Amino acid sequence: MAILVSLLVLLFASLELTSTLIAHENIIDSAPGTAVYFLVEHTGSGISSIIWKFNTSTVIVEALGGSTIYYGAYKDRAKLFTNNATLRLDRVTHEDSGVYEVQVTDDNGSASSAKITLQIYTQMSNVTVVISPVSDGLVEDEDNVTLKCEAQGTSPTFSWSHAGKPLAENPRFILSTDHSSLVIKPVKRSDSNSFICKATNAVSSEHSTPVKLHIYYGPDSPHTNVSTAMCDSNYPGDYCVKEGAEVTLLCQAQCFPDCNYTWWHNGKPDSSKPVHLIQNAYFNNTGNYTCLVKNAYAKKWNYSNISIFIYRPPLGQIACNAEVREDQVNLSCIWAGGIPQTTIELKVGSTSLNGLNEQYYTIAKTDSNLPIDLQCIGQYAMSTQTCRLTLDKPKLSAPTGNKITAGLNADVRLLLLQMKRARRFSATELLPTTFTWSKADTPTIVSGNKFSITSNNTFSQLIIMRFQKADEGTYTCLARNSIGQKAFQFEVYSGNGAVNVGLIAGATVGTSAGVTIFLVAAFYIRKKKRESLNDDALKLNQSHKSQSEDVPPDACRDVKILDGSTSEDGAQVVYAQVKILKKKEKTAVDPADPYAKVDKSTKHRNTGVPDVVYSQVKISKKAENEGNN
Repeated sequence: MAILVSLLVLLFASLELTSTLIAHENIIDSAPGTAVYFLVEHTGSGISSIIWKFNTSTVIVEALGGSTIYYGAYKDRAKLFTNNATLRLDRVTHEDSGVYEVQVTDDNGSASSAKITLQIYTQMSNVTVVISPVSDGLVEDEDNVTLKCEAQGTSPTFSWSHAGKPLAENPRFILSTDHSSLVIKPVKRSDSNSFICKATNAVSSEHSTPVKLHIYYGPDSPHTNVSTAMCDSNYPGDYCVKEGAEVTLLCQAQCFPDCNYTWWHNGKPDSSKPVHLIQNAYFNNTGNYTCLVKNAYAKKWNYSNISIFIYRPPLGQIACNAEVREDQVNLSCIWAGGIPQTTIELKVGSTSLNGLNEQYYTIAKTDSNLPIDLQCIGQYAMSTQTCRLTLDKPKLSAPTGNKITAGLNADVRLLLLQMKRARRFSATELLPTTFTWSKADTPTIVSGNKFSITSNNTFSQLIIMRFQKADEGTYTCLARNSIGQKAFQFEVYSGNGAVNVGLIAGATVGTSAGVTIFLVAAFYIRKKKRESLNDDALKLNQSHKSQSEDVPPDACRDVKILDGSTSEDGAQVVYAQVKILKKKEKTAVDPADPYAKVDKSTKHRNTGVPDVVYSQVKISKKAENEGNN
């Protein structure tokens, strides 16, 4: 055991006596003019001597026995740190590049050494990019270009960036082995962004100024825009322009430098600008237009074609016409004056005729043919219109009664009027209606002291002024058109009994589709003893102004209280109200009012005319009792 311990002691003692020398860096890169430290670390017993050499043979410094000696040119540039054998070398130059070796001997006489390589690099400067071939511009997809990076400095390495980003891999980008040259084959318009070369060595890096390539490209296929609507597929031309209108043709193409534009019209140059304005378009402006775009630098051109059609709309609206001559009816559809000509289709029953601008058809006027339903359909470049005409002689369509009881001294109005139904096609009134009023004792009633007649082609009204018992009887209105005629009758009587709300009768007259004649009779038929009129009667007079717009201006709009008009028994006349309900409107009836009545007639399913409601002025119980006495 004692022997083992002795061996271990000798082993550790020998390890402590062994000295080593370690260099912190085996290679040092530095730039001229700087100070370089050759850092080493010595382990073991104390240092007795140090010696530094350059490239094996040249002694830089030597330390022995407490004295340090510098040799040659190193006297002013070298500094030895004897505590750890580190050397500092000031103001290095390219000539200082080489291998430096240090040898250290410790107090036990053990020697150790280390070597360090110093490389002096010149910093990068004057980095430039040379373009070849030299050219003002390069044509896209045709030309190639080489970018050569040159720089001053020691051992440079090169890298490239494009548009502010590292150069991406691209089969068109070909780099040399050292990356100093970049070949672009072929150039594209995207290469117009800046290229930058970066030169780098161990001690510095430097960029070139951005290099911008001028790439001539285009024209691409021109894009055209026209300030008008596209034509219908049934008509020639891409775009349709109304005669006299202004139209702008715009042509645009991607191009560098800016291209030259020429608009050609039917094979002849028409404008040398990308925007071509046609003012007051006329028919000679119809035709093919070509936008020709040229790039004088790239020696390329491109074009785009469009066609324009100038049209004139037909005059007015499409017309459905009928001319009645004895035993025949001449029908026609007319919509002329347009360019191109309007296509017309005339339909009567199962018969269909087609042509341009106008079509005619004759049909016998017999009762078996009535009603005659004519439909016209017209088409031209930008529009389609239709009209319809139904021809028939007057006839009742929805009668609900014809006996009226009127109060004495009332002004009784008998009204015959037309009301139009809204349709999707135009309805032209072509067969005017004439009205003739008569009574058994008066073959033809004319306006005078007793009667007032107002008529036109659409309505007729008869007012019996201050109605008396002598005025009782049957009143007839004969409605006549060129197809036929029909008589409408009113039986008007006086009486003090229950109020007869009156007659509501409808008659379809053969003038045009969707027109109905209504007979409205026996308005103001309730009597009241002389006394101040109540508020209800006054309100009635005011509310009557909100009538349907389809009623003629002077018909059913002057319902009022006749102040001072009295009967023999001193009664005063109170009028009733007429109201034409709009679509979907409901009539509210007070069930507690024994005098409020609503007519039960319904809307005719063909004419679609609104219901007419008669509502009576509410009379106080006192007045009612007096009226029954």
